[in-house]
Amino acid sequence: VKAFGKATCNETVRVLSDAGFLFSDEGNIFVIVVDDYLRPELAEFNAERLKDKRPWILMKPEGEQIFLGPLFVPDKGPCWACFAARHHNRHGARRYIRRCTGTDHLPVPPLLSTSATRSAALALLPAIVERFIATGVHAPVSSEIWTLDLPDWNWKKHSLQWRPQCPECGNPSAATPQPELYLKPI
Repeated sequence: VKAFGKATCNETVRVLSDAGFLFSDEGNIFVIVVDDYLRPELAEFNAERLKDKRPWILMKPEGEQIFLGPLFVPDKGPCWACFAARHHNRHGARRYIRRCTGTDHLPVPPLLSTSATRSAALALLPAIVERFIATGVHAPVSSEIWTLDLPDWNWKKHSLQWRPQCPECGNPSAATPQPELYLKPI
């Protein structure tokens, strides 16, 4: 279990320990706890996992929106870079701020949550990890991200697609060149 950013992994370790999991550097799966799914450190972590072929699951158990998944399994689905590229493309405000500031990482807003909401997110994790370790079958969150919007308690499933042109797990030359668009006033 490893944490990036303002996230901590104490509760995650406790929940997994209570479920009977043992921890080791050579474990079956990495559990990564973050405060933001686009943390720049995840790019390097993803590259390391693609090299050593070790699976990992990502979660954000705090904030206004809780995230669980996806389970990244090298050579069997999309990687974090596939997710990051699609996420960057869907969020115009982030893209604009990134272009203006020259940074790939934006400040993380304060994490709004309670112990009850963190517990709700963490309660699902042992079952997902257990299924993957026991069967090797991708868990319900493989290639999916489940989010819980705390203001309205709405669960949503978001599919994650592999990008054939991904520079990390695909073939960058597979990208279809996009024509430049120039606008001219009439």
